[in-house]
Parts: sequence; C-alpha cells; structure tokens
Amino acid sequence: KGYWDFPQCGVNSGESLEDALMRELNEELGTGDFGKPVNTGVTMRRQFSFETQINYPDRGFLGKDIFYFAVSFYGNGDNIRLGDDITHKKWCDENELLSCIYQAQTNEVKRIFDFMKSSKLI
Repeated sequence: KGYWDFPQCGVNSGESLEDALMRELNEELGTGDFGKPVNTGVTMRRQFSFETQINYPDRGFLGKDIFYFAVSFYGNGDNIRLGDDITHKKWCDENELLSCIYQAQTNEVKRIFDFMKSSKLI
C-alpha cells in the first residue's frame, strides 16, 4: 500500500515559495484553478536518506526544509490532469487524510488543519 503525500518541488533561483508552489501545482495537476497560497507557518525539516547523503560528503545539512501552504481549488475536479509524479487523486476529509498520509507528517498535517480552522479557511 502506498501513502498520500503533498506535492513537493524545489525552488528555482529568484523564485518565491508561493511561485514555486503554483508552478508545481500546475505541473502536477495540469490546472491553474487555485486561489492565492496562504502560508500556514507549519514547517518540517526532513533529512535525506543515508544512500543520498553519501553522494554529497562536503555539504552541511543534507535534507530539505518543507513549508506548508493552504490553497483553495476553484476548478472542476474533472479538469485535473495528473503529472508524472502522482498516480491518483482523491478528495477526503480530515480523518481519512490522517489515516493515509506518510506517518512522519501526521503532526504537521494536524497543525495545518488547526491553522485552516482558526483562519476560517475550512
């Protein structure tokens, strides 16, 4: 069984986090029918696997900093065209999402939902 995860991308030189997010959503979902990204203030630092780290012996921290944003989708679900990195999509509620995400992100996802509720985004 696989797991659900958030779209992820690198940030190009001169690109803001918000611009990188919108680029990635368009690439991976084939649509730009999204509202303005809202920074949730939730972050996570994930270390790369040992197998990846041995390829970069002289680089300080070997991982990535993850920033979580909330984005409204204004389009029709039928207009979503999945990119190469995504095998399927599914609309689900908070409890179902928490049961199928990558377990290392559970606390972050709970904090994102708390932010969205307190900000009246959901």
